[in-house]
Amino acid sequence: YPHDTQWRQNLVNAAVYMFNKEALQGVDFSSNKPDIAKELFPLMLSVGKGIYGYISTEYIKDMGTPKRLSKVERDITSGKVEFLKKKKPKVAIFLDRDGTINQEVNHLSGVDQLEIIDGVSEAICQINAAGILAVVVTNQPVISRGDLKESELQIIHNKMDTLLGKQGAYIDRLYYCPHHTDSGFEGEIAKFKFDCNCRKPKIGMFEQARDDLNIVLGESWMIGDSTRDILAAQNAGMKSILVQTGVAGKDGSYKITPDFIAKDLSEAVGLILKEINK
Repeated sequence: YPHDTQWRQNLVNAAVYMFNKEALQGVDFSSNKPDIAKELFPLMLSVGKGIYGYISTEYIKDMGTPKRLSKVERDITSGKVEFLKKKKPKVAIFLDRDGTINQEVNHLSGVDQLEIIDGVSEAICQINAAGILAVVVTNQPVISRGDLKESELQIIHNKMDTLLGKQGAYIDRLYYCPHHTDSGFEGEIAKFKFDCNCRKPKIGMFEQARDDLNIVLGESWMIGDSTRDILAAQNAGMKSILVQTGVAGKDGSYKITPDFIAKDLSEAVGLILKEINK
């Protein structure tokens, strides 16, 4: 569970486990009925047993109360449960990070610099409620510049997850590109200095998300604050919305026109939901 002094990924055990009997051999249980996550897993790890998991976007919900059961029944009736099955082709809303989700900071490189823009959590809640995947795609040249380690970037994203989670919102998957071709920075990381296929406006991150999550790019959307985001959407065959937060399209990187312009993420999501439900 999230705590104010600890930044954690917004993930939870689905409480569905498969055990090989050999994995329990040599594990000294501390109680007759050990809690699997809190007691058994740490004990297994302490004696070198392997534990594996994967992140699922499928519908999983505790329905142990009448209120929760009613919610599950509504989600089954609405088709949300069926839509989120792995085999089902899905619609996604791709989100830029800096200037779209969090306040624009030039080359954000510290966890204290991350601040969620007002209204973003509520907007992402709307995406979640609609059964649409919320996928973040972000260029992070601070890695190649040597300004930030990947482990430190993970803490920043954990903070974003925690802040969104406190408002009931969640990101289904996040992809980042650490590469950049510009050189000459003190402390730069040579292995990240090449012309990759994932740095927006290229579409490598979108293609990875498509393959991982069974996304139909032609029916999906991109929301961002830069012309780079808009061109990436066009290159991937998606519709685009430019938000007037962050750099608000004034970066001047590319001459490109978005399909729509919105004041902020909240207005952009509302526009998409209206278009989808026509």
